Amino acid sequence: MYLADWEARTPATWAMGLFALTTGALILIGLLTPIASILMGLAGAGVALYRFKSDTPILFDSWPTTFFLVIIATAIGFLGPGAFSLDSYLFGRREIIIPPMVRSPKS
Repeated sequence: MYLADWEARTPATWAMGLFALTTGALILIGLLTPIASILMGLAGAGVALYRFKSDTPILFDSWPTTFFLVIIATAIGFLGPGAFSLDSYLFGRREIIIPPMVRSPKS
C-alpha cells in the first residue's frame, strides 16, 4: 500500500514499500531467510513506532497486526528456511542427530 498512492508518495514511503517487497520476496523464495525475516521484523517495529504517513489505508494501522508481524517474522528467523528453499539448495540441508540415550548400569 505504500507504493499504491502515486500522488502522496514521499521518499520514506517509497523506501518502505520497496523494502517490504524485497524482504517479502526473499522470504517467499527462501533466500537468506533468517536475515530477511529479522529485517522484516525490525521494519515492522519501525513502522509501528514511527508510523510512516500514507494517505491510503495500510495493513499496519493497528497495533495487533504490527505485533503479529513482528512475532511471525521472529519465528521464521528462528526456524530458518524450509526443505524446498533456495537456502537449502545452496547451503545444504541440516540434519539434527539426537544421540541415543545411554543407560547407566544398575549397581
